[in-house]
Amino acid sequence: VFHRVGLGTIVASGYTVYLPNIVVFQAMQIVILAHNAQALADRLLASIPSSDIVPLSDSADALSGQRVRDLDPEIVIAEPARLTKLWERFPSAWPHVKWVQSTFAGIEVLLPYARQRQFKLTRMNRGFAQPMAEYVFGHILAIRYRHREFHALQQIKHWDMRLAPTLNGQTLGLLGTGAVTTMIQTLAKQFGMSLIGVNRRGLKSGLIEHAVSTEQLYSIASQASIWVNTLPLTQCTSGLIDRRFFSKLPQNAIFVNVGRGQTVNEADLLEWLQSNPSAWAVCDVFCEEPLPKSSPLWPQKNLVITPHMAAKSQPDDVVSLFLENLAAYTEHQPLTGEVNLAQGY
Repeated sequence: VFHRVGLGTIVASGYTVYLPNIVVFQAMQIVILAHNAQALADRLLASIPSSDIVPLSDSADALSGQRVRDLDPEIVIAEPARLTKLWERFPSAWPHVKWVQSTFAGIEVLLPYARQRQFKLTRMNRGFAQPMAEYVFGHILAIRYRHREFHALQQIKHWDMRLAPTLNGQTLGLLGTGAVTTMIQTLAKQFGMSLIGVNRRGLKSGLIEHAVSTEQLYSIASQASIWVNTLPLTQCTSGLIDRRFFSKLPQNAIFVNVGRGQTVNEADLLEWLQSNPSAWAVCDVFCEEPLPKSSPLWPQKNLVITPHMAAKSQPDDVVSLFLENLAAYTEHQPLTGEVNLAQGY
């Protein structure tokens, strides 16, 4: 991969050489730091075969200092935690990085490095909407139609004719109304639900009928029987979903967290579940992951725990976004999914 240095300008080894009327391009090294680094590299090389692409699938702990020092990338494609650990071990490594493409949507751990080193940071923002909607409504329907209970009743051969309440006419609340919620919104409407939302500025988007800002969250909490959290982690959202929020929910409410674990006060969530046995929560993300075996969340009967798997980045989506952004990067155009370093998302 090459980028344009300038008309008739070569910069190499500290020297600048001027060549009139010749457009000069400079090679860029791209390092991939991910568990599936080779698979990503193979896909990229199929599209840009002459590139200097280095896949590193080893963890940061397994990489030698010499191996890291031998590389000097301008661009890094990385799982945020792997890159963070690498810079923790080798603080002076890769000083010339100008752009990091995260393979995940969550980039919080990279923000301090991006601010300090002043590189562009882009996050995955595609390929999540459908699997996340399937996850959310799969669990909502399983709870509303009492799948766990009926399975237990089946074991004792008990016939229970109580009807489940339909989703039609109920209100779904979205904490965070970004692109990842588009399919959730569509399915909610298909089920005949009303939609309300909470976001930073209180702006309506998509199919949402009413929205408020995060500062007004508690004023709207009681208006939905089902809440889905997709909020990013920022200074404003850290611990935002707390006792005040849960205390206003209907008695048989469902709370689904597919956003960031740190946006929820887990002690307050547990207290709410323990005091409201008809309420349910589904959590795919937690303050600490993997969730420690000592966590009091594990045995809670009206809580479903899943291991951060609601929506995973797919290699083809990562490569597609990266190639699109690479073309923009070489032409000094805006990048898709670029993180506002001041806002944190």
